[in-house]
Amino acid sequence: MSNPMSTFQVTFWGVRGSRPTPDFSHFRYGGNTSCVEVQAGGQTIILDAGSGLTELSHSLTQRARQTQDDATRATLLFSHLHHDHTQGLPFFFPAFNPHNRIHIFGPDLTGNGFPHDINEIVMPPYFPLTLSDMRGVCGVQDFLLNHVLLLGGDLPGPLLRSADAPDIPGQEAMVKVEGLFAQEHPNDILYYRISYRGRSLVYASDREPETVRGIDAFSRFAHHTDLLIHDAQYTEAHYFGLQPGSPCTKGWGHSYTKLACKAATAAGARQLVLTHYDPEYDDATVDEIGRRAQNWYSGAQLAYEGMTIDLTPTQPPPQLPAPHPADAETDLDFWMQDSKTRPSRN
Repeated sequence: MSNPMSTFQVTFWGVRGSRPTPDFSHFRYGGNTSCVEVQAGGQTIILDAGSGLTELSHSLTQRARQTQDDATRATLLFSHLHHDHTQGLPFFFPAFNPHNRIHIFGPDLTGNGFPHDINEIVMPPYFPLTLSDMRGVCGVQDFLLNHVLLLGGDLPGPLLRSADAPDIPGQEAMVKVEGLFAQEHPNDILYYRISYRGRSLVYASDREPETVRGIDAFSRFAHHTDLLIHDAQYTEAHYFGLQPGSPCTKGWGHSYTKLACKAATAAGARQLVLTHYDPEYDDATVDEIGRRAQNWYSGAQLAYEGMTIDLTPTQPPPQLPAPHPADAETDLDFWMQDSKTRPSRN
């Protein structure tokens, strides 16, 4: 049996964008919206609360029954508050159990504060209960700019502190969460980097790279991460409005496959997992996304519900993939060259 204090694993519970889709033709990859579980150093971290959170709820409850105190302890991190990232929150059953300890963090993207914004989601007339009815929630906080979140060690709970503050005793053995605020999605977004014992993952579920400044900032943030989880909502034809019956989605805040692969190459990511598929795409379409991705990032993987990736630092990290010849470029033309040769309806 593995030691939970050394474990660093990532499990996908929801991989769709926009809305859940229960269609049988979507069965292999799954129809739930964004939710990713990270187990690192004995800590449970949940990235986003799409409808996949309801499935994770059952798993966490079952696991809690096997512990000494029958309690769930978790930190829930929101990237933003669009519906497909919050749909599961009102049905997050562990949050209603006062015996549990759930800490929630997210970005202030409105100027009202994240606690205010999340309260607006779980309240009448949109839902019969309120966030205050979630007796297992210990606190709701803004994830502040230029701050890091520390978990584990001798800390009684998550500790948010300035990124410039000196290290505290034992910090090298703690889980560290960093954030990057970006304007690469409508209403803005917060990307996360989770690091533990020399390994890391970066979560960027909704992203449309458009400016040199934004591209460079993200590449630095995700530099040499062991795992990049990246938005790949659209096919190239769909993005540029060349798919019959579908609108041009350029400017809607999402990537197509090639952009995601370029992001991984520019950052020097060791592994790339594509996610946040359009709900209209059946399994065959997602399969094709995976095949095309190999042209730009060898070994790119497609997220599916139940998929687990082990980042536990017991083996040397995987070799970086061989770059595509064009990926030596880093300017905006490299990123958006396709837009010059295809019509846009925006």
